[in-house]
Amino acid sequence: MDDRLLVEALRARDPGAPAAVYDAYAERLYAYSWMRLREQDAAQAAVSDALVVAEAQIERLRDPALFRPWLYAITRLECDRREPEQDRMPDLPVASHDQDDVDQRLLAWRAVLALSRRQRELLDLHVRHELAFDDIARVTRAPAKRVEEELELAGEDLETALVAEILAGQGPFGCGERGWLLRARRGELTPLLRERLVLHAGECEECAAFKPRTVSAARVFRVLPWAPLSDDMRKRVLDGFLDSERVGYRLFVATRVADYSADGFPIWPQRSAFARRVTRRRTFRSKMPAATEATPTVSGTPALAEVRPGVRAGRFAAAALATLMVLTGGTLVAYMALTGQVGRGVHALADGTGARPTVLPSRGLELNGRDERGLAGRDGATPVSATYLLGAAGSAVSPTASARTRQVQPGRVQNPKGANGGLLTPPEQRQAAVVPPPEEPGPAQAPPPSPPPVPVPSAPVPPSSQPPSDPPPSSSPPSPPVPAESEPSARPTTP
Repeated sequence: MDDRLLVEALRARDPGAPAAVYDAYAERLYAYSWMRLREQDAAQAAVSDALVVAEAQIERLRDPALFRPWLYAITRLECDRREPEQDRMPDLPVASHDQDDVDQRLLAWRAVLALSRRQRELLDLHVRHELAFDDIARVTRAPAKRVEEELELAGEDLETALVAEILAGQGPFGCGERGWLLRARRGELTPLLRERLVLHAGECEECAAFKPRTVSAARVFRVLPWAPLSDDMRKRVLDGFLDSERVGYRLFVATRVADYSADGFPIWPQRSAFARRVTRRRTFRSKMPAATEATPTVSGTPALAEVRPGVRAGRFAAAALATLMVLTGGTLVAYMALTGQVGRGVHALADGTGARPTVLPSRGLELNGRDERGLAGRDGATPVSATYLLGAAGSAVSPTASARTRQVQPGRVQNPKGANGGLLTPPEQRQAAVVPPPEEPGPAQAPPPSPPPVPVPSAPVPPSSQPPSDPPPSSSPPSPPVPAESEPSARPTTP
């Protein structure tokens, strides 16, 4: 039946219109769907839903002459919903043992599988389904010029794949270089190995004899399997239009596509960049071959664990980085040891040659009843910094300390005998306590003030060789000089 008559019957809601469309296009639509999905059940579901959408959305088609590519566009959209991420094995035999051209069919199938999905689809629509460039452009929603260029490139890639499969089928015998190339083969031929085999065939006379003069995509696709329709498929598809219980499902399928172009062709909604990136990542991971490596268990028995090449490369990189850090750290430590910088701070503190903190000495404060200057000038005693609050033996800096600073002599702070080891406090806030003087010799201390003695005659005292010392400051007034009958002593008497 003519396409225009089919369109008119569908628009008129003729009860026999779905059956007429099925008889005209079901076989070709099913073969196209199986070539993409490689599963009979999925192909049947795609064709059934495509006919439901065509019957419900026939009013959108502007030109009845485009009914054929319009049906392919709807079927293509339904195949996109069911297409797996990986190419599955076909559920139909590619070749049968009773066929005379079994080897040619297998060779053609392997060569077609070497192409991308896009290239296989374009060649299938153009060669087996005989769609023109403009019709393929409408089906795939691509410019016609781009479709023509892609078809030309797909034909060249098909020729390369076919020649490589022919040379690989000859084995490694007869040509040393071809045998060397085939030794690197692991499973299916890779694109790089195919290119090398084809380049070698152009330079080697023996291998060039196996190369066909011309490769026709039509001859290659002619020997590919054409999925036949099942006997009960027609009844199941047509019953779906009449079954009242499937009205809801038909409505869901018909309205699942909401976007259509101006000429009535369906538009597949564009996925987000994130969804495309996730799909590419999953596809890449699924195509990565699994590797095995021995991992020791607790008992020492090696166990096999599957590790992807990316994970193994990451582990090697981490191990190399750790080794580099260890070597760099060891070199640095060795250099510091040779230059004497290792432990420099610790030895400097132990030897007393390191830097000492400076403190602000407070005036008028005494350490346990003794002058700070006398303690700092004896036995190398050094006041401790104000930040050392626990058990400080020197003077701490008070908020009212003088602004003058004094560089403390290096040395170890020694706790004088009888010291409390506490912080310094002003004299008016500290309990009066008499601390015995240290046993080592030092400047003589003046006795505490006493009542003036009764003047008595005394013998002359020879002058002392020790110069007189300045009297320490005292809060009580000095006592008057004691009168003597003889020559006064050279050493004055201090209270």
